[in-house]
Amino acid sequence: MVKQDRVARTRQSLIRAGAEVYAREGFAPASLSVISRRAGVGNGALHFHFASKGALARAVGDEVARTVRRIAADASGAGAVPCRRWWTRRTS
Repeated sequence: MVKQDRVARTRQSLIRAGAEVYAREGFAPASLSVISRRAGVGNGALHFHFASKGALARAVGDEVARTVRRIAADASGAGAVPCRRWWTRRTS
């Protein structure tokens, strides 16, 4: 179980680092070496989790979408139904 936790933490660190580097530098100029260094792992770990820079970018986008859905769900529970309707129209 400890190894699985470490693998999951490494993947999340890479996704977070990818999001930060893509946001700061843009996708095209972003370097996988910079991303892995920012995540505190080697290039091998990055390539273990993601086959390409595009695969990492998709994982970053998926994480962003999950976060926005969670925020929208939390907001709708607080009576902010328009936020949920806005999100549903864009994800359908």
